[in-house]
Amino acid sequence: LLASASRRYPAGLANRSGLVGRRLMMHPFTRVIGMFDEPIASSQGHWGQSLYSMEFAETDERRGFVRGAKWNLTPSGGPLHAAFHAWPGERRWGEAIHRHVGEWLNHAAVWGISCEDLPEESNRVVLTQAGAEGALPGVRLEYTVAGNAHAMLAFNAARARESLEAAGATRITAAPIMPDYGWHLLGTCRMGDDAETSVVDRWGETHGHPGLFIADSSVFVTGSSVNPAATIAALALRTAQAIAQRRGAGAP
Repeated sequence: LLASASRRYPAGLANRSGLVGRRLMMHPFTRVIGMFDEPIASSQGHWGQSLYSMEFAETDERRGFVRGAKWNLTPSGGPLHAAFHAWPGERRWGEAIHRHVGEWLNHAAVWGISCEDLPEESNRVVLTQAGAEGALPGVRLEYTVAGNAHAMLAFNAARARESLEAAGATRITAAPIMPDYGWHLLGTCRMGDDAETSVVDRWGETHGHPGLFIADSSVFVTGSSVNPAATIAALALRTAQAIAQRRGAGAP
């Protein structure tokens, strides 16, 4: 939409509100890993959450932040995955990595913690200048993890550490935030009834551009702490049904 700017639409298509590209949300993420003396067969099974907890997903302002996080317990993987997750500061080669894999394999439990992001207008997608004549512009993300999310990560990591200690873990490690995780991209084309404060209407049709629909996670108003795929699919189905019904009724 931003790349479709023209003389008629200098800010880009569907950007009457100025919100196209803004309110980018992700899922700030961390892991808390516990090591156990006894083998727990944690290299077995599919990769993904074996169980999950929503105990801390709702707002409790006594915690010092709003909204919450989803926890998921995942297998710790095989030897290659163990080698990849060397302890902070630990060598990743030679005798040290052999020792680490021996300690980790089938002895580690991993809590993954996905935190809800808030729709900050300063977090956004912008276009950079195009290079050669006729080339498409580049894309730059301007994104900062907010203080609310940092407080949420710290609180939930502390609770996850407590749970692993209670389960008998003899060694526990956690990162304040996992820097290479941001695979759930949400927001930037907000849904709403008011064309002045949103990009698409309740059916995903862009304000001011009849027939131009968006059916993905960009229309999310909030991010929640859960994976977005099912919600994306539900919204896409809902939009498709609305289009079909409109065409069936003879509407353009």
